[in-house]
Amino acid sequence: MKYSPEQEAYFEELRTGSSHIVLRACAGAGKTTTVIEGLPFMRGRISFNAFNKKMAEELSNRIKRKGGAASLRANAATLHSVGFGALKNGLAASGARDLKLKPDSEKLMDLVGGVRVKGAHQLCKLVDLAKQHGLGIPGIASPGWEDLMDHFNIAPVGKESHFIEQAEQLLRASISVGRERIDFSDMIYLPLLWDFPFETYHEVVLDETQDISAIRLEIAIKMLKPEGRLIAVGDDQQAIFGFTGADSQAINRIVQRMNAKEMTLSVSWRCPRSVIASIQHISPLIQPRPDAPEGLVQWVPPEEVDALVQPGDAILCRLNAPLLRQCLSFIRKGRKARIEGRDIGKSLMTLARRRKWYDLEELEANLDAIEDFERDKMQQANTRRAVSKYERIKDSLDTLRVIAGRAHEIGASSQRDFENLIDSLFGDEVSAADTITLSSVHKAKGLEWPRVFILGRNIYMPFRAAELPWEQEQEQNLIYVAHTRAQSELYLVGYPQESNHE
Repeated sequence: MKYSPEQEAYFEELRTGSSHIVLRACAGAGKTTTVIEGLPFMRGRISFNAFNKKMAEELSNRIKRKGGAASLRANAATLHSVGFGALKNGLAASGARDLKLKPDSEKLMDLVGGVRVKGAHQLCKLVDLAKQHGLGIPGIASPGWEDLMDHFNIAPVGKESHFIEQAEQLLRASISVGRERIDFSDMIYLPLLWDFPFETYHEVVLDETQDISAIRLEIAIKMLKPEGRLIAVGDDQQAIFGFTGADSQAINRIVQRMNAKEMTLSVSWRCPRSVIASIQHISPLIQPRPDAPEGLVQWVPPEEVDALVQPGDAILCRLNAPLLRQCLSFIRKGRKARIEGRDIGKSLMTLARRRKWYDLEELEANLDAIEDFERDKMQQANTRRAVSKYERIKDSLDTLRVIAGRAHEIGASSQRDFENLIDSLFGDEVSAADTITLSSVHKAKGLEWPRVFILGRNIYMPFRAAELPWEQEQEQNLIYVAHTRAQSELYLVGYPQESNHE
């Protein structure tokens, strides 16, 4: 394999250097290939840490395929699995017996008293974010309750001081039962809170570092042997998960905290020149490969989409409701299409169950009532947090209305039939040569297609509800991510400004 000058420089630093490394890799730069090819130049025991389980499995498989002595010294995992291992080992060492811990997504809701408790959802979200940011863990400079509420648009129910007191009580209750019952965030929060030891390595590689939270970074640092080296790989312009608790400034913080050496992978081996030119105002780092074709970036009206789209193409959008309308349009015409993200379907089912219903008319009335209720809450609160929350819920309600319309068409009138319809529309890894893939931009991250269409590029991106500086920054990053999924042709679908596509 022929390596680029930037890859060669990285390998040389692995061979001869001792500094921690931050490797800024643009979209399509071959970062995974680069870190795997660098394996032979790493010393001692090596830990690759991925953003999610799917990525960890891919890294593990590529390490095995690479082979050689270094691959026998390396493993791949998520930081949550690393934390879970430290938690179980720490509890066992402290005398705990019959450990049968497994993450329980209902833990906080049960502790707060159930969904019917006023403000239950907001409290659970706030406490979960507090865990992700390491609130209460010595040595972690975590934001306070008010800062978390402001940053993540969490509107208090009732007086803010009382709401925060409730959150503090819920966090204490969650910690107190942590030896018997945990949730997903406890897997990384509790082993740090209780100062349990972590397995250590000579080299710790962080993938997708731009999406890491403060607490996951702390685990990665604790995994280092005294002479160990941290290698953080990521792209600031692909930081799009701030709403989940990720620190959009993670890469810069690592440079400062670890005095890391900054290196780059600036050449995109994926995108043609025209696509790269369309997003260089967002990321001046990204450059086309020397032999990159010109490719195509073209604005098209929505009425031309059906005729232009071919099996194997991808259609992306900032919102879900327009995606579903387009998907159903294809299905009515007998074309094979599906939306990426089974978890989106599950969240829609949860919203549809918020009020009881027995037929589609009742469901549609419920959706209208929920929207009226949420709109009233937004208007009473009169804050940017409330507006942002309302816009997100409205997109989900609009998506359910579109599904209800399809249910009328095919006679899926019962709740079971309705949920089966949702399940048929949403899936994981739906890309196939004979299928049109539709996906939110968030779900499309890490994927690529020869031809990509972006619905409503002019009215949904950037999203109008994004008001905070970090939200506006991540909206620009979403544009960057969406454009750079295209390997050859990019079609920007423009809707009229006074559009009914929402």
